[in-house]
Amino acid sequence: MAEIEEFRFDDLREVLSKAEDSPALVLLGAPGSGKSTLLRRLQLDHSIDRLRDNVEEVSFFVQLNGYRAHGNGDLPEPLEWLTARWSERYPTLPELENYLKAGRVLLLLDALNEMPHKSPADYHRLVGLWKEYTQSACSQGTG
Repeated sequence: MAEIEEFRFDDLREVLSKAEDSPALVLLGAPGSGKSTLLRRLQLDHSIDRLRDNVEEVSFFVQLNGYRAHGNGDLPEPLEWLTARWSERYPTLPELENYLKAGRVLLLLDALNEMPHKSPADYHRLVGLWKEYTQSACSQGTG
């Protein structure tokens, strides 16, 4: 049986540093336990660190509870949806895809459990869609 190591962290940046070979991490916790607050704090700390280091990296915090179908009922691809949110929020910055392709974005996806859905099966389909996107983006160095 493999030995399990326990670690304590005071800062999510320490977690990212410890898991630097892992392109994607999931933060689990009960509703109201502070996951969104931790992600926002990570975004702030990451931004401050990049400004101090003079490194052109960005963080992008997005709440997936806003992920909805177009007016015609078609669900946008995750990258399409993220790109639209980016363009609305940061119209003067280069396109999100430029940062993704260069591996220069810390993508913080929040409220996965709050995505609008019609049934448990629909919810699992949505989670699978985002899981597939993050795996694909990370394997290509684009997320």
